Amino acid sequence: MLKKIKFKGGFFNEEKELKLFMNEDRISVLYGKNGSGKSTISNAVRKAKGDVVDDIIQATLLDEKDMAFVDTQCIHVFNEDYVSSRVKIRDDGLNAIILLGELGNLEDKILDLELRIEAESKRNAELKTVAGEYKDKDNIKSPSNCKFQINLGLSGNGHWAEREKIINNGKRNASVTDKVMDSIIALQPAETLADLRKRYEENLQLLSQVIANKAAQIRSTVKLNVSYDEKPLQNLLSQKVERPTLSDREQYLL
Repeated sequence: MLKKIKFKGGFFNEEKELKLFMNEDRISVLYGKNGSGKSTISNAVRKAKGDVVDDIIQATLLDEKDMAFVDTQCIHVFNEDYVSSRVKIRDDGLNAIILLGELGNLEDKILDLELRIEAESKRNAELKTVAGEYKDKDNIKSPSNCKFQINLGLSGNGHWAEREKIINNGKRNASVTDKVMDSIIALQPAETLADLRKRYEENLQLLSQVIANKAAQIRSTVKLNVSYDEKPLQNLLSQKVERPTLSDREQYLL
């Protein structure tokens, strides 16, 4: 049988033990002036039965043997917090409306939903603005605008298109395709821009000499790590190849 409560928090800074029922009494009245701790005691009972009460540090219900009272499902607390959370009065002159129980929270739920809708509407408007910027090809934040600027920077004389033409000994500047841009964007050079320019100019000069047949010597060669037998190769090169007999048509095509 429930007899007392031991608790700490709220109005009581030190741990307090309070007898709720004397002898075999089934009714107990606690009274006092405002601020004397009545609400704190009721909140301590709520805490002891498992409710979340922030200002109560700890609370335990005890039976007649000072053992923990475990049958807390039969305990109900009707204090000021309970009433304010479940009873709402909308006063509009003579048209006052009282909402009880779960309906008492209905107005708060509606207000919460309205605030959420307003926040989501604001967020959607911001996302629409960002999406509009991305779709506008004249906006610097747009992927299309970035792609256009990259294409512009690679095209024309003095840029990649002309250098590619020179390297391939072409007659017109190379085309800047999506594949070209993707491959250039994916590059991660370790050298500085100055070093890259210097190496490019040196290699371009050497390439020009090779094309003009003026290169005296290739300064660097690449060693192929390929194993082969030199003797069969020499035998093949030593064999005489007979000149084929071609028809008039074959000679014309050649």
